[in-house]
Amino acid sequence: MGDTTCTRLYKGIFLIFDNLENSVIDCDNNFREDGARYDRYFDLIWNFIKVTMGTKTTVKDVKDYLASKAKRGEKNEQVWLSLTQSLTNQYNEVYPNVILGDSTIAKKPRDLKELGVTHVLNCACGSGFNQVNTTEVLYAPHRIKFHGIPAKDIRQFSLYEYFNEAASFIDDAVNNEGKIYVHCVAGVSRSATIVIAFLMLRRKLPLMDAVKIVREDRGILPNDGFLNELVRLNDELYGT
Repeated sequence: MGDTTCTRLYKGIFLIFDNLENSVIDCDNNFREDGARYDRYFDLIWNFIKVTMGTKTTVKDVKDYLASKAKRGEKNEQVWLSLTQSLTNQYNEVYPNVILGDSTIAKKPRDLKELGVTHVLNCACGSGFNQVNTTEVLYAPHRIKFHGIPAKDIRQFSLYEYFNEAASFIDDAVNNEGKIYVHCVAGVSRSATIVIAFLMLRRKLPLMDAVKIVREDRGILPNDGFLNELVRLNDELYGT
């Protein structure tokens, strides 16, 4: 990869993730030192996708993957996210009456209404960096119910504590002949994690079955912290 291409890639990543701890600093140093380091990140991307998409993948495979990555001290899950966003549509119906998507249409309640949406779950609710600042005020005139989770797409943020309330909100929509739009910014990490947790908690699906259902219709890429929490949930529900 040429220096110019590498520099453009680096700048794009930096603009998106410039306040995500040392991840970007590591990327900065790696890209500046040697453009060939890109190959290493590319390999990591596809290793992750292989783990989460493989038809024969087990929870143990995910655990082994996470343990191996933690042992190496990798901090670049956000780089994977930035490089794979273009593989995903703005939104997809990943389960009957559950639409998983990005923030674009989430800010357009009239368009949501045309899709038949009755509920919106914002998994990146807030006014901070990489969040979506929406409230019930936006949706109330259109009779759309709203719930927000103030999640940040960093592995240190715990989504686990929000799993049950989010699952209940999604379940309420689906069980009452509604349709819910679940989103974050890109619709691949925070919101994807929440939808998977819903399938595990309310549809009694093991982790990899839930992942497979969502993956069939949408490319997703939960960060490693969220993956760890889904593994934890799976252990609690189904044992190791």
